[in-house]
Amino acid sequence: MNQTRLREFILLGFGNLHSFSILLFIILLIIFLFTVIGNLLIIILVSTNVRLQTPMYYFLCHLSFCDLVLSTNIVPNMLSAILLGGKMYFFFECITQLYFYSGTIITECFLLSVMSYDRYLAICYPLRYSSIMDMKHQIYLSLGPWLVGFTANFLGVLPIANFDFCHDNIIDHYYCDFFPLQKLSCSDTSVLELEAIFLGLPIFIFPSGFIIVTYVYIFRTIMKIPSTTGKHKAFSTCSSHCCYL
Repeated sequence: MNQTRLREFILLGFGNLHSFSILLFIILLIIFLFTVIGNLLIIILVSTNVRLQTPMYYFLCHLSFCDLVLSTNIVPNMLSAILLGGKMYFFFECITQLYFYSGTIITECFLLSVMSYDRYLAICYPLRYSSIMDMKHQIYLSLGPWLVGFTANFLGVLPIANFDFCHDNIIDHYYCDFFPLQKLSCSDTSVLELEAIFLGLPIFIFPSGFIIVTYVYIFRTIMKIPSTTGKHKAFSTCSSHCCYL
């Protein structure tokens, strides 16, 4: 009862790097820059090139933006922790990073499901594809994953924000995650653990199962195409989605 409630945390990043910290910093910085530039190029190309303004590339744009939010939320602070041997976080900064990290991960899962649904319609129902996947349908399908990701995530992060942290304030990790914060809490986290299981399993199992089922139907349809050229063309339309998978 007399313990002080913590409002600051120290993120260790990658500990015991010694002389390798500069090398790791440079490698991760280069990867981060390539990630940011690559995703920005995808968004710019799709937005400016009329030939690329199709449902598949429209959803790919959302996926690239989601990847940008995820990487810029985690990597800059991780690089700072590597370079300085640790980084101090205020409590609200840690919770904000956790919220955006979890939200973008869930959003990416559902965006990949939407993209598999798009490929399913394009290959299995090519004659009806244009009428089904109109702009209104695209907007609904792209906004849905964002709403699900950041709404479902809010239910998990809000209880953590109300926890008391009165133990050690050192997080042995490179970003603020659920389990490291749970270990530092002196509140009862059993209810939140059950909530994480009941919310987490459907969120990740449903998109994975949906993608598998749609690709089973896609492969079955492609195998029925008589010409090798037609099969190759159908497979190539799934390449951008398969690369993210």
